[in-house]
Amino acid sequence: MPELFHAKAGILEDKDGDRLVFNGSINETPSGWFRNWESFHVFTSWQTPDPVKAEETSFYQLWAEPGG
Repeated sequence: MPELFHAKAGILEDKDGDRLVFNGSINETPSGWFRNWESFHVFTSWQTPDPVKAEETSFYQLWAEPGG
């Protein structure tokens, strides 16, 4: 894994099992919102299940790696 990991990612699940996953590079700073070129992707299990599964796999693999 690179020394500096800048991506942000997360998985949210509600009581019904619906999931929302996100990933991106955006910083929660004025520069991040107004000056930088950033990306942010959001997928929902009820609209786009395949990208949700792919993001979940990537997320869990990252955390399973030593140092992750």
